[in-house]
Amino acid sequence: MAEYNKGEWSELYVFFKLLSEGKLHAANSDLQQIPELFYPILSIIRKEGGETLEYHRDSNIRVVIEGRSEPIVVFSIAEFFDIARSLLASIREGEGNFSIPWLSEWLETLKIVSITSNSRYKSDITVKVLDRNTNLSPILGFSIKSQLGSASTLFNSSQATNFVYSVTTPDNYNPESVNSITDFPKLKRRIQTLIENGCVIKFRELDSPVFSNNLKMVDSRLPELFAMILLNFYCDLARPDLESALATLHEQNPLGVDLSHGHPFYEHKLKSALTEFALGLMPATVWDGRSGSNRWLYNSKRRWRISLLSHL
Repeated sequence: MAEYNKGEWSELYVFFKLLSEGKLHAANSDLQQIPELFYPILSIIRKEGGETLEYHRDSNIRVVIEGRSEPIVVFSIAEFFDIARSLLASIREGEGNFSIPWLSEWLETLKIVSITSNSRYKSDITVKVLDRNTNLSPILGFSIKSQLGSASTLFNSSQATNFVYSVTTPDNYNPESVNSITDFPKLKRRIQTLIENGCVIKFRELDSPVFSNNLKMVDSRLPELFAMILLNFYCDLARPDLESALATLHEQNPLGVDLSHGHPFYEHKLKSALTEFALGLMPATVWDGRSGSNRWLYNSKRRWRISLLSHL
C-alpha cells in the first residue's frame, strides 16, 4: 500500500467522518464549532478510475455510479463511524510518510483508488448538502485544512514557484566560489557571502510565466514584492512570518509609494494575494481571475472535529 503523510491521510479521514456524522457544522472566526448551525449531508462525490462515484447518506451509505440507480455496495453508518475512529487513531500514531494496511480492503470495496485530490484543483472534497433555508441541494467544493500533522499551507513550493535573480559582482570577485559553501543553511550562507563581497542581487523573473501572470492579475507588482520578501528572509532581514515580512517591506518601501498618510499599501497587496491563493489561484495553472472553492473544512487538532469556514 502507498504511503502518505498526515495531511494527505486527513483528506480520507474527512470523507469517512462527514459521511458517518451526516452533518457539516459551521465555525466562527475563532475556529470554534457552532453546534446549532449545520448543513445535513446528502452525499459526497468522488472521481475514481475514470468514473464519478456518489456516496449517498440516508439510513445507510450507498455507493452509486453516476447515472445509475442501483448501488454497487451498501454500508451501515456504524461501519463508517468505526472506520473514521480507527483511521484517526492510525493517523495520530503515524510519523512522516506511512501506510495504513488495514484500510486497503475497505478502500477496494468502496472503489477508492486515489487518497488525495488532484493537485490541479483547489477543492479537496465535493459535498452535496441540504440548505434548509431554501430547500435546495447545492453541490459544494471544499478545501481541507488539517491540523492533524504539520501546519497546513496555501500552496507548496515547486518548479513553478522558483524565483530567478541576477547577481552583479565586483571585477575582482569570482561568485563561483560560493558553491563550495555546504554548511547548513547553505543557501542563506551563500547569499550572505555574495552580499558581503559586494555583489548585488536583483530579481529578474519567475521561472514560470504562468505563475508570474497569475500574480500580476492580482497586482502587477506582486512578483517584485514576493521576490523581495524571499531575499529579505535569506539575508536575515526578516523572520519567516507575515508580520515581520510586512514590517521590513514598509521600512524598505521598494515600490517607492507615498506612505506618509498611513495607507497600508503592502499589507493590502499581500493580503489580496493570500486571499486568492486560498480561493483558487494555483501556481502552475492559468488563473481566470475568478475564485474557485471559497469554503474550507478545518480539521481541529485538539478536538478532532471538522468545521466549515466560509470566505465572505
